[in-house]
Amino acid sequence: MSAKTKKEEGSGNAGTTTAVALPQPAAGSVSGNIETSDLVVPSLKMAAKTGELGELFMPGSLVLNAEYALYGARADEPEKKKEDPVWLTVLHAKKSYYEHTEFGSGEIPKTADTLDEVHEQGGSLEWVNGAKPTWNPQVSCTVLVRGDDEAYFPFENGDHRYAMARWILASFSAYTNAAKPILTAAALNLRAGLEYGSWKLSSALKKKGANSWYIPVLSTGEKNDEKFAAWARDLTH
Repeated sequence: MSAKTKKEEGSGNAGTTTAVALPQPAAGSVSGNIETSDLVVPSLKMAAKTGELGELFMPGSLVLNAEYALYGARADEPEKKKEDPVWLTVLHAKKSYYEHTEFGSGEIPKTADTLDEVHEQGGSLEWVNGAKPTWNPQVSCTVLVRGDDEAYFPFENGDHRYAMARWILASFSAYTNAAKPILTAAALNLRAGLEYGSWKLSSALKKKGANSWYIPVLSTGEKNDEKFAAWARDLTH
């Protein structure tokens, strides 16, 4: 499909440079002026049927930091497939916009924080005289993911361990099925803060004609209490 863009390839979780607040190294372990740019931000991505992640993991797997299967399994370990939804809490979500670029062109998509900036760069999110939109919205989230392995989940609260990660929802299916529910919750039942809510995340295969692809499936979880919400907020400060 010629209109395919880099952001639509795979899960749509493109590696943009959206800032994510990270805890600083422990005092005494590292010295010098440590900046966010010195740290590798952990990621939450979905393995597509093609691409590097899809070669390492079963399609539809949800992967932490490109190496740990939260849902699904590694391609060479299908017997270890995990089928329970991933528990997560969204700490922060930022909406922005990105430009469509031809797949394989090597071009770096332009980005914008506002619609005005999109229009200033000659972009559009609407069909114009039969021409497709040239830009799309995306939401970049900072999330807490629950897990068991101490090597991947360094934060402990109560009976559970957690990891912090960046989750970018940029493809049409990711934006529709995950970003919109998160933004809706922030405007309605989680107006006090996204950290008061939890979500269950899995994936599903969607088919249309001869084509098929995996989409995120996000459902509302239990509310987090004030103590947990306060702890979660402190992690990003």
